Order: sequence, then C-alpha cells, then structure tokens
Amino acid sequence: MFGADPASQIVATVAEAHERLASHEAETAGNEVVQIGALGDAIVAIEPMGWAGSDETVACELSKGGRCAALLVSAYSTSMFVYAAGGELVRSFPVGLYGGELDLGDRLPEEEGLAFDDEFGDHYAAALLLIERLTGARLDREWVLEGRRPAYRRAANGA
Repeated sequence: MFGADPASQIVATVAEAHERLASHEAETAGNEVVQIGALGDAIVAIEPMGWAGSDETVACELSKGGRCAALLVSAYSTSMFVYAAGGELVRSFPVGLYGGELDLGDRLPEEEGLAFDDEFGDHYAAALLLIERLTGARLDREWVLEGRRPAYRRAANGA
C-alpha cells in the first residue's frame, strides 16, 4: 500500500527517518518516508510529510480484515480524518475547519463529546482521541516521536 522499498529499511525515530530517507529535493519532497510499528494490537504507519495513508482508497485496502483510521495534518492543504473497516469507507471529513466551511456529515457514536465543530476546540486532539476510540490504539507523544521503529523510503512515484 505504501510502496516501501524493503532495501531502504532503517530503524530510527520519526525525525531520524525523515532526515536520513527523505530526498529533501523540492520536486520530490514529501510523501516519501513511512515508518511502521506495532502499538498493542494495532499496526501504525507514520508518514512525516506524507499523505498516502489518508487516501480513501488506500485506507479501504489497509482495512481489509480489520480497521484503518488515518489523520492527515497539513499546513498546506485540508487536514483530513479517514476511517475504513472491512475494506469499506466508513467516515471521512475535514479536520480543523469550522463555521461556514464545516460539513461533518453523519457522525459516528464514537464522536460523542468531541469538539470538531467548536471554533476554539482542539480538532487534532479530538481526531487522535477518535482514532483511539475506534481502534483501541493510544498514540502518545513519546511513542510517536521517540520510538525507534522500521522506516522505509517510498517509491519515487509515491505508489
């Protein structure tokens, strides 16, 4: 799904993986490093500067036989939350938009009490809590930023 090159594998923190595997060339930067690790019963993929896992088609493929919850945090585009189960898209919506731009669609019961439509709410924290509620995987700062896991360079075309 992520087009990772097995020969490029290193074990590193997310920052080290990005520094060592990303090309840092303007024409190819972004969406080229994926770090994969186990968190309890979940498999977590972290893509510094990447977006493949939040693609609805990829999320559906990854969820065959299970579930896939993805959060794309972007300073340059619309941040997105995507959730698929059993190969089917269950929920997808923009994160961090509010007011007239907001269209959350039909909510899941697990979204109860989360401040996605609150202009002053922490939408990204709400999305991470939703991932925890849907998957049982709790992403904490130490696990995400300091954990050393296998990381790979993605194919040049991002496939």
